[in-house]
This record gives sequence, C-alpha cells and structure tokens, in this order.
Amino acid sequence: MYWLLKGNMINPLLFLTQCILWSVGGWLLSSVYFSIKKNRLLAGISLGLSMHLVFSNLLIRIIPAGTGFWASAVLILVLGAAAAFLERESLPRPSISEFQSIFWLLVFTFMISLIGRGVSIFDDRKNLSLISIMAAGDIPPHFYMNPESLFSYHYGFQMIGANLMRTGGFFPWSAFDLSKGFTAALAILMCYTWAESFLESRSWGLRAAFLFTFAAGSRWLLLLVPQSLLIKASEQISLWGNNALSGETLFEALTSPWVLQGGPPFPIPFVFNSGVFPPFILSTQAGPRSLGCVTMFLALLLIPRLKNWQGAGLLALIFALWALAAEAAFGLILIGFVLYTLLIWTGLAKNTSRKLWYLLLLAFVLGGLLSLFQGGTFTEIAKDLFLKNASPETVNTGSLPFTLRSTPAIVSSHLGELSITSPLQFLVGLCEIGVALLMIPLVLWNLKKWLKNGDPAPTIYALSSLTGILLPLFLAYDVDRDITRLSTYAMTGFVLLSLPVLKTWTRLIKKHTALAVVSSWTGFLCLGGVVIFGSLLTAVPAATFGDEIAPLDAAMTRELWDQLDPGALVLDSHEWRSVVVTGRLIKSSQSSFTRLQEWRELVETADPAAFAQAGYSYVYMDDSWWHHLTEEERSAMDAPCVDLVLRKTDNCANCGRSLFDIRTCGTD
Repeated sequence: MYWLLKGNMINPLLFLTQCILWSVGGWLLSSVYFSIKKNRLLAGISLGLSMHLVFSNLLIRIIPAGTGFWASAVLILVLGAAAAFLERESLPRPSISEFQSIFWLLVFTFMISLIGRGVSIFDDRKNLSLISIMAAGDIPPHFYMNPESLFSYHYGFQMIGANLMRTGGFFPWSAFDLSKGFTAALAILMCYTWAESFLESRSWGLRAAFLFTFAAGSRWLLLLVPQSLLIKASEQISLWGNNALSGETLFEALTSPWVLQGGPPFPIPFVFNSGVFPPFILSTQAGPRSLGCVTMFLALLLIPRLKNWQGAGLLALIFALWALAAEAAFGLILIGFVLYTLLIWTGLAKNTSRKLWYLLLLAFVLGGLLSLFQGGTFTEIAKDLFLKNASPETVNTGSLPFTLRSTPAIVSSHLGELSITSPLQFLVGLCEIGVALLMIPLVLWNLKKWLKNGDPAPTIYALSSLTGILLPLFLAYDVDRDITRLSTYAMTGFVLLSLPVLKTWTRLIKKHTALAVVSSWTGFLCLGGVVIFGSLLTAVPAATFGDEIAPLDAAMTRELWDQLDPGALVLDSHEWRSVVVTGRLIKSSQSSFTRLQEWRELVETADPAAFAQAGYSYVYMDDSWWHHLTEEERSAMDAPCVDLVLRKTDNCANCGRSLFDIRTCGTD
C-alpha cells in the first residue's frame, strides 16, 4: 500500500527502461560535446535528466503526460546517437570506477528514500498535490487548491515524482520519497565529480562531498555565550512561525527539540539547526535544492569544457532546468555571469577566452529566454510584469516583491531579522551563519587567481555567492524567510570554493598540523549536520503516507487516481486531501494560507445541488464530515441525483471514505 499504486512490477521496469534511454542519450551527448575524463556516467545521467525534464515539461502541453515522458526519453537517445554518428567521435568505454559510482548512487538513493518514507516534513501537502496533478497531465500546474489560478513555483523537481507516478506506477508519497532520494544522491555524487576535477584530487573530492552534505551554521556556539548575555539577546528576538513551538524564547528553544510536524521519532535538537545555513542532509527531504545542486555542479563541470555551439545549447537546457527547479540560485548565477562580464570589459579578467565567453553568453541567453516561457516562477513573474491583465491569475508571486530593509540585517528563517546594528542580535546572526563565514577571505584570495587565469566557472560561482550573502542584508522579500535560500547558496559556495587554499596549505605546512587544522574546521562546520543526520536516521524503520493522509486515503487513491473526468472538481472538507487521492483539483483557497469563504459555506451546508452549481462534479467525504451533517443534510446526500461511486471503511476513528458523483444534481 505504500510503494506501488498499480501493485505490479511492470510499471517500475518500464520506468527503469525510460531512465536508461535518457541516461544513455545524455552520456552520448556529454561524451561527444564535452571532454570529461572521469565519472562520465554520472555526468551523462545528470545531463540526460536535465534534458528529460525540460523536454517533458514542454511536450506534455501538447500530448498526454505518459506519452510526453516517453517521447522525451526517446528524443534524447536519438539526439545522442545522432551526435555520436555525425561527429564520428570515438566514445570512451566506461571504467569500473564509473560503475562503482552508480553503485553508490543506488545506495544513497535507497538510504535517503527510506528516511523520507519515515518523515513528512517540508510541505508534504504541496509536493504530494503537485505530483498527483502533474502526473495526471496538469503541466504547467495550476494552484492545487484553486483551478482558476496558475501556481508560481519551482516545480521542476516535482516532475520527477510525476513521472514516477505516471510511468512507474508509484503512489504520490512513494514517488516523492524516491525522487528526493535520487536527486539528493545525484547531487552529492555530482559535487564529488566536480570537486575531483576542480581540485585535481580524488581525496579532496571526497572531502568536498562530505562538506557539501553536512556543513551547516553553528547555532550551537550560542551555548558557549554567558547565560546573562544569551537571555538579553533572547529578549530582542522573536521566533518566526512554527519555530515558536520549540520555546517561548530563543534561550528556552536552545535546550529543546525542534518542533516539526511529521519529523523523525528522535527529534532534531533546535540548537544544532540553522535558519541561515541549514545542512544539505536536511534539505534532502525537500527536493528542489537537491535538483538545483545537480544542475549547478553539472554546469560548473561543463563550463570549462565548452567547445562549440552544440555544447552551449546543452548548457542552455541545464540553465533552463535550474531556473525551473531553484530559481533563486539560478538568479544568483546569472548575476554572477553579468558581474564577470563587467570585469572582462573593465580589463580585470584579461585572460578570459573570448570564444568561451561568447558560448557562455549564448547559453545564458537561451536558457534565460526559455525560463520566461517554460512555466514556473520566472514565467509567472514575466507575465505579471508584462501581461498584467492576463488570465488566469497567478498564486504565489508578485512583481519583483523586494523592498529595502530599514536597517541591514542577517535573516534567519527561524529567528527573523537579526539587525547588524544590535551587538547581541548580530552575535546570534554570526552563529546562525557559522564558521563558514571564515572562508570568505579565502574565496576572495582565490578570486584574484581565477580572474588572472581566466577561469570562468569558479569566478562566476564566487561572484554569485558574494551576491547571495549581500542581498539579504539589504533587501526584504514578501515571504522573508524564503530569502535565506540566497544565504544558503552563498555559504555552500564559500565552503566549497575555499578548498583550493586549504589544499595548498596542507602541502606547505607540516602534515600533522595541517590535519589538525582541517579536521578541527571540518568538525566545527559539520557538527550540526551530523547530529541532524543522526536524528533523521531514526525515521528509517517508520513509514508514513504523508501529512494528514490516512491508510484509507491510500486505498481510495489506488481506486480513484486519474479515473475521474479530466478537469472535474472534487469537493472535500479537507483543503487539499482529495487532490492527492484523485489527481483532480479543488477550489478551497485563495492562497496557500487563505481559505475561501464559499468553500467553507459549501462544507458547512452540505447541499449536493449547491455543490454542483459551484462547479463540483464529485464529493470526497470522510466519516467525520458525514457525522457532522444534520439529518436533513444526510437525506440530501441520499437524493436520486447523488451516486455513490466508491466507499471504503476500516476499524479506526474517521476511517470511512466515500466518493459521490453529483454531476446530475442542480439541473432542471
């Protein structure tokens, strides 16, 4: 009941076949147009995945979802085979070490997916709903709680789950967990692949992958602050959102578990988390950051290897997916390229290859233009800016919703604005960022070398990271906690880009001293991530369908998903549950946190004629809703126009689910 929606292994094997098609196509294209010496299979899988998601996103607008996913995979294979034939390239044979990397990809995928099976954190309602409706063909997706609005969201990651559900025959929750596991595992291994090439060392590539996975802020350093100062600092800080459930004050929360709905059995200690620089191992349970990192490391790997316009075209597709999966990070890398271009024009980057710059410009322009038309956040912002009267309206966006802060501040998604003009708040903010802040001077030192050598990839990454740490200091966002994505991107960049200096230092000073320095820094940097990983591991034996999804809903999903009329609306007393179960939308909300009064009235009155007149075709009713109806309302639900399509029961509280067909109600 947890894994397979269709209860057989045919669909998973078909999905695996589809993955092989786009992986082989990606490997052929990467081998022909980019000279990658090691881990070519991982690079090929990443390139194939990027192309597959971009092509599928476009094709499914004109053909059914299942056909679109297959057509995309076949197209990538054909393009790869054609490139290999036309270029007459002698393709390198994969080595044993490359197949070992595939083994680790499977191991990491399995481990992270099992953790995901045991937790339901980070907007399960949004992820499960999007996966369900997108698998049913709603791409680009409408707002899952209102069909009259498109959804401004980075839905590139959810397309993987949608394909797992449509082609692989998985449930929405198992598709979500598998897609989290696969993208996170691929991100970690692509970090290793890029770092091994960048640092020219396998051991340092492994260090980079470890740091990428576990590096985090150092909120736990506040435990070393004198208690009197910590109490005074707590009086100046208000915990944001659900973080206030961990304690009335920061001082109290530091010795409490992080209260998180659907969290692991052994709670994550609040003191080891960070609202500015959370560890990637925690973000593996979200998804978009993982896919964004896959595209980032793939782009960093391929940029120095750009040889012709074909490679630039492939890089443009990677950028397009990056924009569709993690628009904040792509926006930063785009700013980094603009700053790099300005440095070239001012003569500070004299040794840059003009050909490489032109190819990069082509890739960024094509990828940026595609991001304005493919759907997602950038597309909806562009429509809002240039087509203000366009219909349907968009949920979750506005016209560049940034404002200047009254005073510069470090923003924590847990602790709010921490003003740098307040010594105590500034101290807390520095601990939120952690010891990774010490790496900024090293990156600036390296930046001079990269500019001198005309090395665009690390230069653009460094400039984008500097932008990412500066912008949140001065700009506020409509949902200000989301601006911390820029800080997270920046701190990850500082950690990874500082490694060349650390590698050089280990050669210049005594071995034991170097080992002690690097090990101590790594311990300070990764302590929070390792502790959080330990908490997450306790979720492996557990299993949950998702936040507010009961076993009986899973049974109904097996019978009802994508079986109702296309475009039909399903009414439920729960704002989004029926969307996951049926793959059809509901009109319950104006925004993610604002419910519609007309929906509330429909649920309270329970009149099938009113349901039909409001545009609904079906009603998904649990026993709790049924028991709250009056006798008159129950009689109305027994009217001749109401047809009971399916009912399932169980021996637990509220374990009765019914689907009613009301399409003929309210008609003369």
